[in-house]
Amino acid sequence: MRGLFIFFVDNNFFWSKRTRRLKYILLTDKIMEYLQREKIKAHLIELPNESLLKIVQLDINGLPYLAFGAFETYHKNILEQKLIEMQLPYKIVELPSSERGPELEGERYSVVGMGICQRHENKIDLIGNSTDYKIKINKEHFQRCIPYIKDSDSFVFRFG
Repeated sequence: MRGLFIFFVDNNFFWSKRTRRLKYILLTDKIMEYLQREKIKAHLIELPNESLLKIVQLDINGLPYLAFGAFETYHKNILEQKLIEMQLPYKIVELPSSERGPELEGERYSVVGMGICQRHENKIDLIGNSTDYKIKINKEHFQRCIPYIKDSDSFVFRFG
């Protein structure tokens, strides 16, 4: 099928680039399972091996993401690095701490949590908050990340 490009709008509608029209199709469970697997393959999160890191939790284009940085690094720098890596536009604003850094919400992203990630072999502790942004680890967001984390079933995640 040469030249057919489709972009899914939701579970049963898609945008056909070839015809430039929104079309309706009934997706079978098998097709939905395949699409979900491919989406997960394309969005794999690897946990770093370091024992103590800072973490930023984001939603980018509707998918949950995690960004990690050295413990000595500011959350604002980790966030800015991830936004640059993902080629997302952002604005620099004054933060609650009177510092300056990327805003928490942009056109295609939203920051939902920040804190510290401590790794002890297979145990991952997610604790703390960001003193610059005044937000903490978001447990619900992290639980949405678990299906995308490589070998997630071999880890125990704990929240403090």
